[in-house]
Amino acid sequence: MIHLYYRPYYNISASFFFKNILCFLIARRTAIALVIIRNAAMVCQYKFTTRHAASLAGATWMFLWVIAAAPVAANTTSLRAAELRTAVGGGQPLLVVASGNDPANAAQFERWLERPVDGVQLHNGREDWADWTGSIGWLIDVWSDQTRPIFWSIQLLPKNGASLIKGAAGAYDSYYAEAGRLLSNSQPQGPIFVRIGWEFNGDWMPWAAAGQEKAYVSTYRNLVAQFRLHSNRFVFEWSPNVGDYGMDPGTAWPGDDVVDIVGIDFYYHPEWNSSDPQAAWDHMVTQPYGLAWHRDFAAARGKPRAFSEWGVALDTSGPYVSNAAAWFNQDDVVYQSYWNSDADFPGKLSDRRMPLAGAAYREMFGN
Repeated sequence: MIHLYYRPYYNISASFFFKNILCFLIARRTAIALVIIRNAAMVCQYKFTTRHAASLAGATWMFLWVIAAAPVAANTTSLRAAELRTAVGGGQPLLVVASGNDPANAAQFERWLERPVDGVQLHNGREDWADWTGSIGWLIDVWSDQTRPIFWSIQLLPKNGASLIKGAAGAYDSYYAEAGRLLSNSQPQGPIFVRIGWEFNGDWMPWAAAGQEKAYVSTYRNLVAQFRLHSNRFVFEWSPNVGDYGMDPGTAWPGDDVVDIVGIDFYYHPEWNSSDPQAAWDHMVTQPYGLAWHRDFAAARGKPRAFSEWGVALDTSGPYVSNAAAWFNQDDVVYQSYWNSDADFPGKLSDRRMPLAGAAYREMFGN
């Protein structure tokens, strides 16, 4: 029998060694596995009695290091997602609705769906800085007697009187600080979900990042810094739009320290997608910077995912909705938010204008 010689001079058989490998493989999907292997590598300064056995041992330990990393990272991300879902008290994933800023719209959606939502998505104004700041205070007042958790979408810049270059230089920090104060005071406990500067990879937002990625990143980071002056409970989300608009969204990544959730917005419309819902879904997943890219990018960063906005504009979208529900049902997903509105995108389902698509949605997400 081949023997291993451990310092300080413990004689342990190869069978014992490989039994420990088996135990590691069983436990590898937990963070304990990484601790086990690290400790073993430090303590066990081993050598086989033959040259070939030593090579085998080295290769085995290297293999164990490789397979340990991915499951531990995945488990950590899933645990963080579960922690955020639990803090809100919802299911997996959280069901959020974007139905405008009127509480009556959210209530109507819940009656139609025959279940309460886990949260509502609210957007502040973006005409100018007065609208940007004033709308936050107004929304807080309008929703003050509501119990639904709020998922804030905070414009990075208003449409008028602002630029990424000035934002990067800190010119708008006072506005950001005031918004952080208002939001932290409005919710004294629990996480405060804030999505910042979404769909930056397109050309339709005031903060479009193509060609000025560094300025986008600096402005985003300035907002986060000002918010954190008032609370450490903010949960920040970064979310590109699905698809290739001439830039790699990853070039505008603000940094692991200022992003808690990686979101994405994606919409199904026959004007720019196939009228075949299955073909449209397949393309949504596999296209450059599509849903598969989103999954892989978030995993590489060790961040939970969200589907920040999604919607359908075709009544025959049933198979697409079913595919979406299956795609959302993953441990590392915090929430998905349906665009139940006709503002900017004709996706409203609760008015029964698209009865077949609505029935598919209710089957997947209702009671």
